[in-house]
Amino acid sequence: MSYATGHHLILIFAPQLLSNALFNIVVMEMMSYLPFFILGAYAFKFTCLKAIFLRRSRWVLLVSLLLFVAYILNQHLYGPQQLDVMIKALLGVMMTHLVFSFGHSLLNYRSPRISYLVNASLFIYLVHHPLTIIYGAFVTPGIGNNLLGFLLGLLFVFSLSLVLYGLHKRIPILRFLFSGKRQ
Repeated sequence: MSYATGHHLILIFAPQLLSNALFNIVVMEMMSYLPFFILGAYAFKFTCLKAIFLRRSRWVLLVSLLLFVAYILNQHLYGPQQLDVMIKALLGVMMTHLVFSFGHSLLNYRSPRISYLVNASLFIYLVHHPLTIIYGAFVTPGIGNNLLGFLLGLLFVFSLSLVLYGLHKRIPILRFLFSGKRQ
Protein backbone atom coordinates (compact mmCIF):
# COMPACT_ATOMS: atom_id res chain seq x y z
CA MET A 1 0.00 0.00 0.00
CA SER A 2 2.78 2.43 0.85
CA TYR A 3 4.40 1.72 -2.53
CA ALA A 4 1.13 2.47 -4.36
CA THR A 5 0.61 5.64 -2.32
CA GLY A 6 4.20 6.80 -2.87
CA HIS A 7 4.01 6.03 -6.58
CA HIS A 8 0.73 7.94 -6.90
CA LEU A 9 2.10 10.97 -5.02
CA ILE A 10 5.20 11.04 -7.19
CA LEU A 11 3.01 10.73 -10.28
CA ILE A 12 1.01 13.78 -9.15
CA PHE A 13 3.75 16.06 -7.80
CA ALA A 14 6.95 15.05 -9.63
CA PRO A 15 6.19 12.80 -12.64
CA GLN A 16 9.61 13.49 -14.17
CA LEU A 17 11.19 11.39 -11.40
CA LEU A 18 9.51 8.25 -12.71
CA SER A 19 11.31 8.61 -16.04
CA ASN A 20 14.68 8.70 -14.26
CA ALA A 21 16.18 5.21 -14.44
CA LEU A 22 18.48 5.68 -11.43
CA PHE A 23 15.56 6.83 -9.26
CA ASN A 24 13.43 3.90 -10.43
CA ILE A 25 16.12 1.33 -9.67
CA VAL A 26 17.38 2.76 -6.38
CA VAL A 27 14.17 4.07 -4.79
CA MET A 28 11.14 2.54 -6.45
CA GLU A 29 12.48 -0.99 -6.86
CA MET A 30 13.74 -0.98 -3.28
CA MET A 31 10.32 0.15 -2.06
CA SER A 32 8.73 -2.59 -4.15
CA TYR A 33 10.90 -5.47 -2.90
CA LEU A 34 11.51 -4.37 0.70
CA PRO A 35 8.25 -5.82 2.11
CA PHE A 36 9.12 -9.25 0.70
CA PHE A 37 12.62 -9.17 2.19
CA ILE A 38 11.10 -8.20 5.55
CA LEU A 39 8.50 -10.95 5.21
CA GLY A 40 11.26 -13.49 4.54
CA ALA A 41 13.23 -12.27 7.56
CA TYR A 42 10.16 -12.50 9.80
CA ALA A 43 9.45 -16.00 8.48
CA PHE A 44 12.89 -17.09 9.66
CA LYS A 45 12.49 -15.36 13.02
CA PHE A 46 8.92 -16.40 13.87
CA THR A 47 8.19 -20.11 13.60
CA CYS A 48 4.41 -19.63 13.38
CA LEU A 49 4.82 -17.46 10.26
CA LYS A 50 7.34 -19.92 8.86
CA ALA A 51 4.88 -22.77 9.36
CA ILE A 52 2.24 -20.87 7.40
CA PHE A 53 4.59 -20.29 4.49
CA LEU A 54 5.95 -23.84 4.45
CA ARG A 55 2.51 -25.46 4.24
CA ARG A 56 1.52 -26.14 0.64
CA SER A 57 -1.82 -24.78 -0.47
CA ARG A 58 -3.69 -25.39 -3.70
CA TRP A 59 -5.68 -22.22 -3.06
CA VAL A 60 -2.51 -20.13 -3.07
CA LEU A 61 -1.51 -21.75 -6.36
CA LEU A 62 -4.94 -21.04 -7.85
CA VAL A 63 -5.01 -17.44 -6.61
CA SER A 64 -1.47 -16.92 -7.96
CA LEU A 65 -2.55 -18.12 -11.40
CA LEU A 66 -5.63 -15.86 -11.32
CA LEU A 67 -3.54 -12.89 -10.23
CA PHE A 68 -1.05 -13.60 -12.99
CA VAL A 69 -3.88 -13.61 -15.55
CA ALA A 70 -5.23 -10.37 -14.05
CA TYR A 71 -1.74 -8.84 -14.27
CA ILE A 72 -1.38 -9.81 -17.95
CA LEU A 73 -4.87 -8.50 -18.76
CA ASN A 74 -4.18 -5.24 -16.93
CA GLN A 75 -0.93 -4.82 -18.87
CA HIS A 76 -2.59 -5.42 -22.24
CA LEU A 77 -5.71 -3.39 -21.52
CA TYR A 78 -3.67 -0.50 -20.07
CA GLY A 79 -5.55 -0.51 -16.80
CA PRO A 80 -4.91 1.94 -13.99
CA GLN A 81 -1.40 2.05 -12.54
CA GLN A 82 -2.70 1.64 -8.98
CA LEU A 83 -4.45 -1.61 -9.91
CA ASP A 84 -1.21 -2.85 -11.43
CA VAL A 85 0.67 -2.08 -8.22
CA MET A 86 -1.95 -3.82 -6.07
CA ILE A 87 -1.96 -6.92 -8.30
CA LYS A 88 1.84 -7.08 -8.17
CA ALA A 89 1.84 -6.74 -4.37
CA LEU A 90 -0.70 -9.54 -3.90
CA LEU A 91 1.06 -11.68 -6.48
CA GLY A 92 4.34 -11.08 -4.63
CA VAL A 93 2.90 -12.40 -1.37
CA MET A 94 1.38 -15.42 -3.10
CA MET A 95 4.62 -16.17 -4.98
CA THR A 96 6.60 -15.82 -1.74
CA HIS A 97 4.36 -18.48 -0.24
CA LEU A 98 4.72 -20.74 -3.29
CA VAL A 99 8.50 -20.38 -3.43
CA PHE A 100 8.83 -21.08 0.31
CA SER A 101 6.56 -24.12 0.31
CA PHE A 102 7.73 -25.76 -2.92
CA GLY A 103 11.35 -24.82 -2.32
CA HIS A 104 11.25 -26.29 1.19
CA SER A 105 9.86 -29.60 0.02
CA LEU A 106 12.21 -29.73 -2.97
CA LEU A 107 15.36 -28.78 -1.07
CA ASN A 108 14.64 -31.27 1.71
CA TYR A 109 14.33 -34.08 -0.80
CA ARG A 110 17.48 -36.23 -0.67
CA SER A 111 19.13 -36.35 -4.08
CA PRO A 112 22.72 -35.83 -5.27
CA ARG A 113 21.49 -33.53 -8.06
CA ILE A 114 19.54 -31.35 -5.64
CA SER A 115 22.54 -31.25 -3.27
CA TYR A 116 24.76 -30.17 -6.17
CA LEU A 117 22.35 -27.36 -7.10
CA VAL A 118 22.07 -26.25 -3.47
CA ASN A 119 25.86 -26.10 -3.19
CA ALA A 120 26.08 -24.24 -6.51
CA SER A 121 23.25 -21.80 -5.76
CA LEU A 122 25.36 -18.98 -4.27
CA PHE A 123 27.84 -19.16 -7.13
CA ILE A 124 25.05 -19.25 -9.71
CA TYR A 125 23.40 -16.28 -8.02
CA LEU A 126 26.63 -14.31 -8.18
CA VAL A 127 27.45 -15.01 -11.83
CA HIS A 128 23.97 -14.93 -13.34
CA HIS A 129 23.72 -11.12 -13.22
CA PRO A 130 26.73 -10.42 -15.46
CA LEU A 131 25.84 -13.34 -17.74
CA THR A 132 22.32 -11.97 -18.17
CA ILE A 133 23.72 -8.54 -19.05
CA ILE A 134 26.14 -10.06 -21.55
CA TYR A 135 23.33 -12.10 -23.09
CA GLY A 136 21.04 -9.07 -23.27
CA ALA A 137 23.69 -6.84 -24.81
CA PHE A 138 25.23 -9.17 -27.37
CA VAL A 139 22.82 -12.03 -28.15
CA THR A 140 19.30 -10.61 -27.72
CA PRO A 141 19.50 -8.02 -30.54
CA GLY A 142 19.87 -10.85 -33.06
CA ILE A 143 16.73 -12.72 -31.89
CA GLY A 144 13.35 -11.59 -33.21
CA ASN A 145 11.04 -13.82 -31.17
CA ASN A 146 10.57 -12.93 -27.49
CA LEU A 147 9.75 -16.46 -26.35
CA LEU A 148 12.72 -17.92 -28.20
CA GLY A 149 14.96 -15.18 -26.78
CA PHE A 150 13.76 -15.92 -23.24
CA LEU A 151 14.27 -19.67 -23.58
CA LEU A 152 17.71 -19.23 -25.15
CA GLY A 153 18.57 -16.78 -22.37
CA LEU A 154 17.63 -19.35 -19.71
CA LEU A 155 19.68 -21.98 -21.46
CA PHE A 156 22.66 -19.63 -21.94
CA VAL A 157 22.74 -18.24 -18.41
CA PHE A 158 21.98 -21.47 -16.53
CA SER A 159 24.30 -23.72 -18.53
CA LEU A 160 27.17 -21.22 -18.50
CA SER A 161 26.68 -20.70 -14.75
CA LEU A 162 26.97 -24.44 -14.14
CA VAL A 163 30.05 -24.68 -16.37
CA LEU A 164 31.66 -21.79 -14.49
CA TYR A 165 30.75 -23.44 -11.16
CA GLY A 166 32.43 -26.67 -12.25
CA LEU A 167 35.47 -24.70 -13.40
CA HIS A 168 35.66 -22.74 -10.16
CA LYS A 169 35.65 -25.99 -8.12
CA ARG A 170 38.73 -27.24 -10.01
CA ILE A 171 40.86 -24.08 -9.65
CA PRO A 172 42.17 -23.64 -6.07
CA ILE A 173 42.42 -19.83 -6.12
CA LEU A 174 38.83 -19.50 -7.35
CA ARG A 175 37.65 -21.99 -4.72
CA PHE A 176 39.33 -19.86 -2.07
CA LEU A 177 37.89 -16.60 -3.44
CA PHE A 178 34.33 -17.88 -3.47
CA SER A 179 34.32 -19.98 -0.30
CA GLY A 180 36.94 -18.24 1.81
CA LYS A 181 38.33 -21.60 2.93
CA ARG A 182 41.70 -23.04 2.11
CA GLN A 183 41.46 -26.48 0.53
